[in-house]
Amino acid sequence: MVAHLTPNDIIQARARRLLLLRGLAGLSRDQIFSRYGIAKATLQNWESGRAGGLTKKGADRVLKAYQREHILCTHDWLLQGVGASPVLMDESRDPAAHRSHAVFSGLAEDIAYLRSLYDHVVDLPIADQSMMPDYPQSGHVVGISHYKEQILSSVGKDCIVHAVGHPPIFRRLLSSGDAQRFHLVPLNLSGDYPIITDVEVLSVAPVLWVRADAFTYHSG
Repeated sequence: MVAHLTPNDIIQARARRLLLLRGLAGLSRDQIFSRYGIAKATLQNWESGRAGGLTKKGADRVLKAYQREHILCTHDWLLQGVGASPVLMDESRDPAAHRSHAVFSGLAEDIAYLRSLYDHVVDLPIADQSMMPDYPQSGHVVGISHYKEQILSSVGKDCIVHAVGHPPIFRRLLSSGDAQRFHLVPLNLSGDYPIITDVEVLSVAPVLWVRADAFTYHSG
């Protein structure tokens, strides 16, 4: 007989996975609040499955925070429990030390390691200041490609985008109102960076982690 998960089962499973993530980071709720502004009571509710538990919007917030703690984790794993388990990218880092930065051994080695864990890993150098201030020029972004109906789940996220008639580009993905077409928008609106509108998108890869110039991560 196949067991069917109740809504509460799903909420509690998400809560357990979220606790595992914080354990991997080696951070207290106080530290999460001081570094990333996620209220202790909110995080406690998410980690205990109270008040409806972790939402998709909440998952976006915590994954962004844990990315800055050098933890690679997908939305699919956190929300649904599918795919590869989270990985602490710098295995030499002592979580209890809470160092402010970690230097990676080499970009090619890191990407090769990711590709050994996940399918459809893509990477792209940041060639200009179009995604400043969040992403520095001369940095590098890495993500896992989504296709077809999965693209819609990436609306509002910063992605490596493969669109018809364009080379791969790093932009925020916005809806055009058509399920097959999207707008690609730079974060830096003060420069002369094109906004690509109403374009057919073949795949998107929401950013999992960023390598800044000199291949150094800086956490808050």
